[in-house]
This record gives sequence, C-alpha cells and structure tokens, in this order.
Amino acid sequence: MQSLGYWTIGAQFLRLVHESCDELINSGNKHVVLTDSPLPPEEYGELTRWSDHSVGIPVLFNFFHGIELVLKGFLAANGKVPRHHRLTDLLRDFEAYYPNTALGASLDSSIRKIGSDTPFGRFLGANSIQIDSWYESLKYPESNSGQLFTHFDLKYGGVDAVPFWTGIQTASATIRSQAVALSRSLGLT
Repeated sequence: MQSLGYWTIGAQFLRLVHESCDELINSGNKHVVLTDSPLPPEEYGELTRWSDHSVGIPVLFNFFHGIELVLKGFLAANGKVPRHHRLTDLLRDFEAYYPNTALGASLDSSIRKIGSDTPFGRFLGANSIQIDSWYESLKYPESNSGQLFTHFDLKYGGVDAVPFWTGIQTASATIRSQAVALSRSLGLT
C-alpha cells in the first residue's frame, strides 16, 4: 500500500524530530559556554551539540518533511500523490478528503498558524517568505532565484527558545499519533 510507505517514513522523520528536540530541551539549548580556562573547539562542540545553532535547521527540515509525508500518505490513499512540497496545498487537499479531523487541526497549527514571534515565524519574516518555501529555505542557503536566506532566527535562541522546541517536540508526537489513529479509524491500515 503506497500510503503506508509515506506514513512509515513520515513517522520516522517525526520520531527523529521528537527525540532531537528532547536532547535540545534537556541540554538547555546552550550556545554560550563559560569556563575558567580556554575551551578546545571539540569540547565546545560536545557541550553544544544539541542546540539550535548546531541542529535546529535540520530538525525543522525533518519536522516539515515528516508532515509532508503524512499528508501525502493520506492523499495517496485517495489515489493522488502530488509531486510538490507546498504544505498549504497538501493540507487543503487533505482537508477536502478528511474534513474536521483532529489531525487536520494539528497540521493547521503547524502550517498555517505559525506565530510571528516564534523563531520560525521570525525566520519566515526576515526572509520575506511563506511556509511553502520551507523545503528550499531549510535545505539550501539560497533560493533557486538567488535569494540568500538568513537563518539567524533559527539559531542562538538559548533558553528563551526552549518553549518553541518543546512545541515542535509535542507537535511531532501529536501528529504522528493522530495520523495513526485516523488511518486506523478509516480502515486504511
């Protein structure tokens, strides 16, 4: 079943996000380390390996890629697998087939209701882009048209960004479990 393949891989991306956020949150999202003596780069790297400036961009890429695959899994169950990465279009099509679901509400929160005061909302604003540019802007330093992306808002958030990463962690688990529940309730798995 084609949809199961999308869901399985999407769940793995979302699981990776959940576990990475767990590490980031538990580490306190450090980017500054104070010591009484010089700190070798390797030691600094070890102390900050689970911080947004080390892994935040790939964690977000995996989050949205997991969402994309979950959506494509449900669309595949209806015989339609779009070959694009526009989350708003995928969500619109999902909602046409599966209106008023808990999963749809969670996806809506992660796709259409990104707070402008969050690290990701500030990133979108600083680059004058919308969520549908996630694939390119979290994967490359510049767009196909040559626009350079600034990723500063996704890094160096420190302890102030921990609530954002906690929200991403919660959303990844919620979306994963709601996708399983919906697919089972519809007899798709």
